[in-house]
Amino acid sequence: EPRLYEVDITPKEEHFLDLDKTFEDQSQYVKNAFNKGKQKMIEGHPFMDETDYANAAALIDDFMGNYDNESSSNKFRGLSLVKLLENHLRRMDVSAGLASIGIAGNRFQDAPTRASSSLGEKKKPTYNYVVFEDSAVEIKNRYMPRVSEDGKVVTMPTKGRIVQTGP
Repeated sequence: EPRLYEVDITPKEEHFLDLDKTFEDQSQYVKNAFNKGKQKMIEGHPFMDETDYANAAALIDDFMGNYDNESSSNKFRGLSLVKLLENHLRRMDVSAGLASIGIAGNRFQDAPTRASSSLGEKKKPTYNYVVFEDSAVEIKNRYMPRVSEDGKVVTMPTKGRIVQTGP
């Protein structure tokens, strides 16, 4: 049964890693977070061997444009960084590492924005968000599709938080 939620997200827009942008196009907040905390992000993972640690550190440096040699990869987007880090860290650890340096979550352009861009239309982009801390999201309304007496599907708002009562 599909559900749609209206939420307030407390972190500021600039506190999200934009998965569609390169490091130089990220907000100043995200750039500062990486500059100050890049090592902290990958430290403390006992299952990582020295090679994984070195590779993860090199990926972060590449994303930041700190290439150690000219044969290093071209600039890549935040999504590529996250996917490549997942080769060396568990997905939860990538999110936890980003959160540890002050990144609130990830954001990426939604499907309608991507579709309009591919058609050459100029619209203000809208985004999907992945938030790392539950406390940063407040559910304002949930909208649940219902079938009315005349057989039409209507969406009914239901105020407040949703409490899971079953498995």
